[in-house]
Amino acid sequence: MSIALRYSQNYEEAIEILNDSFIKVFKKIKDYNDLSFKGWLRRIVINTASDHYRKNKKHLYHKDIESQEALTVIDTETVDDQISYDELLEAVQQLPPSYRNTFCMYVIDGYKHEEIAEMLNVSVGTSKSNLHRARAYLRELIIRRDYAVA
Repeated sequence: MSIALRYSQNYEEAIEILNDSFIKVFKKIKDYNDLSFKGWLRRIVINTASDHYRKNKKHLYHKDIESQEALTVIDTETVDDQISYDELLEAVQQLPPSYRNTFCMYVIDGYKHEEIAEMLNVSVGTSKSNLHRARAYLRELIIRRDYAVA
């Protein structure tokens, strides 16, 4: 469920991804070999989340960071060094879907930009750009959260 949550905008979407993943597992269980079951299941959940994104991309609202007001540069040393998992997950879920998927695949799951580009059907440059923008967006969300709390 934690993997599905990282790739979704909300809890309900994560449940849908997880359910679709389990259906794929039950259909493909005969193809499972002696690899790590946990790794095999993880790969299915990630691929299902990517498929879900591609299938529903036309219905999603994409936020264009460049059209919004410019991100302000604030000294990041003022941001707390500690952020809870739930707060980070909430910030990741606020990212636009293309940024969120690229961020999760690269930073959390360790995919290379070439693999991400192939899975999301985008160019390698787009993958790199989405990662850069996702990091900037997350940085801004976390800074705003810290100033709102203070």
